[in-house]
Amino acid sequence: MTPRHLPLTSVQAVLQQLIAENVSIRDTRTLFETLAARAPKSQTIEDLVETVRAALGRSIVDRLFEGSGNLHVIGLAAATETRLLNEMGDEGEALLSPATLDALNDAAERALAEQEGAGHPPVLLTSPGLRAILSRLLRRTLPRLSVIAYAEVPADKMVQVSTELTMGDIE
Repeated sequence: MTPRHLPLTSVQAVLQQLIAENVSIRDTRTLFETLAARAPKSQTIEDLVETVRAALGRSIVDRLFEGSGNLHVIGLAAATETRLLNEMGDEGEALLSPATLDALNDAAERALAEQEGAGHPPVLLTSPGLRAILSRLLRRTLPRLSVIAYAEVPADKMVQVSTELTMGDIE
């Protein structure tokens, strides 16, 4: 990695984002190799973070599920995912209405309580396109909820959706 391909400020921003999401940055070899490979294709911090998270997926999942082969997660209901994607458009979270944000937070609180009540880790599994936005939005009110993307789950792990995050209809 050289500053010509990826400025030090970008590397710092990626590391800060990973730390903010409680991702271990101890595997510096994987982290920097991934950044070096991705930097010529994309310089956006969000894209770099998601690429590094996918590369570090096994360690992320092992930490959240303590090495378990079965991953009991909160899944995002298809209608909820579609609604969020449609409402965000290309502008991202900035276009979400206050009513949608309230409904999302309420639904996440219910799902989190149900997940923890069943004795499962508080982990929401979602599509890579929504992971960063949902993590940022939900971290404010539910800091113990981890949000991971499908790309972070190793192939040898079995995923079971034990709780579904469903937003009710809003008027």
